[in-house]
Amino acid sequence: MSTLSEPTIAFVGAGISVPAGLPDFEHLRKELFHDVVSWRLIFPWTRRHLITRLEMLAPEYAVSLLDGDGGRPRQYICERLQCSQPSAEHEILAVALGRGACVYTPNFDTLIEKAAGTNIDTAIRRSNDDDPGDARYLKLHGSCPDIIVSAEEVMLSITGPWADRFLNDCRAEDSHLVVWGYRGADPDLAPLVRAGVELAHQCTWIAFSQSDAQRVFEVVGSLNNVEVVCANSETLESRRIAASVLDPLATVDIHRVELPREEPPQYSYSIQSSATRAQALSHLGGSTIGRIAWWFALVSGDRSAVKQLSRSYLFDFRLVQAVALSTVTPLLSQRPSRSRWNVVLTAAEGRGSRANDDRLIQLFQSNFGDGMEGLGRSDTEVTAKAISMMRRRGRLHDALKTLDSLEDLVRSRDEDLSATWSGRLIYERAIILRMIGEIQLAQSLLNRFDTENVAIVGANWSMWLEDEKCAHSIWSEDAIEAKRHLNRARELARAYGSHRLARVDLEVRNLQIQNVEGCSSRKVFAAARKLEVQAVRLGVLTPMRRAWINGIRADALRRNGEITLAPRYYGRLRRSPDLMNHLAATVGELACGLSIAGHSVPNLVSQTGRTSTSAVIENLVSGSTPLNREVALWIERLGSNHGFAFIS
Repeated sequence: MSTLSEPTIAFVGAGISVPAGLPDFEHLRKELFHDVVSWRLIFPWTRRHLITRLEMLAPEYAVSLLDGDGGRPRQYICERLQCSQPSAEHEILAVALGRGACVYTPNFDTLIEKAAGTNIDTAIRRSNDDDPGDARYLKLHGSCPDIIVSAEEVMLSITGPWADRFLNDCRAEDSHLVVWGYRGADPDLAPLVRAGVELAHQCTWIAFSQSDAQRVFEVVGSLNNVEVVCANSETLESRRIAASVLDPLATVDIHRVELPREEPPQYSYSIQSSATRAQALSHLGGSTIGRIAWWFALVSGDRSAVKQLSRSYLFDFRLVQAVALSTVTPLLSQRPSRSRWNVVLTAAEGRGSRANDDRLIQLFQSNFGDGMEGLGRSDTEVTAKAISMMRRRGRLHDALKTLDSLEDLVRSRDEDLSATWSGRLIYERAIILRMIGEIQLAQSLLNRFDTENVAIVGANWSMWLEDEKCAHSIWSEDAIEAKRHLNRARELARAYGSHRLARVDLEVRNLQIQNVEGCSSRKVFAAARKLEVQAVRLGVLTPMRRAWINGIRADALRRNGEITLAPRYYGRLRRSPDLMNHLAATVGELACGLSIAGHSVPNLVSQTGRTSTSAVIENLVSGSTPLNREVALWIERLGSNHGFAFIS
């Protein structure tokens, strides 16, 4: 068989298997979550809300919500994907493989293999440690029956030999990349495909609808080497376009009509574990539906579901937070335990930072000591929450010391942290270093993780790391970079369900970017008011977030020359329970030319420890020489009515 006249690469998604009678992931996702959205206590309008939320999630993250059912969801997926025979699409790709093309796919089905027969060299990626070798058919998300569907597996970065292999194929001279049946919606593969499009000599991207074509334009931007063709779901048209590149000799009959195997009218997956159903329901529906699910599980005596829901969604309820803190906290002095600490810290986290958190911090340190000797193997969650409390309270050096001790303990015990908890600890260290003033160290840490192109840590911590990169760009007054990081953070937030905290906190970043861009204080104030209303509606306007917004207002006034009005809002910043906000308010007042004689700055510094903020205050008061470049740059910006008193 003759080879293709040019190096040809095909990247194909689930759309090519629909003509063969297989469901695309939109339909498969509905089948998997039928039990969840059909729960008998859900009202019709709530069901519509759940379905909308489900459609927002990245496919792999959605399926990971069912991991409590063990391997059954994977088994169901494979059974659904084995019920058909290859279509003309698969035969075109099989012919292309026989003529030397390389085919990449995230699909789980084995229809291309069936179309190609036994003469096909396949590489299946189950982890980054697998080597694709010289295979020309590469399955990036596994293959039935051994597939990858959980978020912490699929959202790992596609790096090393797998990414190198794809990019090198696209880089070949006169290469032609055909993207077919792929929508560019998943956050781990879309950036890789875009990088391949940039390198390829020519790219033909076949979209199946106008909405898909629009998404493609968002992925590829304005690249000149790309031809985006909208086939409008016409099977014959998409086959003709693909075959012109992949099967130029027309060996496959593209006019054939596929006859999918007869199927029962309705497929749906039956969830076995009530705890899995409760967790998925509460994740999709939010805290209100989560609490309803908790009460239903409690009344029905389902202990596993009660335990699962109690860990998070129940503690979104303010009354539960208050009861948990008042009843469980006294027990920690007498009989400390991991479960009690988890209850107290979860309640405190949901409630938001308070001044009396210092008592909990002191109690935690007395329970476990500086060396974390009292912690067991499974206490990473408790310690991470304690570190977060210390940071929110402004006890940065205590938080950093505890974080160092925890990581030393993990290494000494040779523990493997999950991607979720690893991501949280990375985030905590990055933000603590930035707030202390170790800007270069924080940036070096963040630069180790390419969250802009791949989602490399579990759950939504990749989104928070991208948000922290946005904060660094804001500090540098680089609005273009800040917007780029913010857009990526929003993309990841959507993939993980757009949690209410993420929606509000990313809008806080957007307000800070408006200040960098020089927006008028009136425009910033209008946006800040809308954000406060949204935060109230979502139940997340804690004193800490209110202080963030007031700090942004104050900086907007100062940067626009309204010096007489800014101190009013810097004063409101002092109401925050975060001691770093008090220091930031002092910086803002000094930048406005006010006296700080009535404020106990030395007492604040003794609690927070030495930071770049305290160094700026010292310089503005005494005129001493700045200790480092970051402090000098900060002072220079403040002197010209730029810079920020505080970045959340």
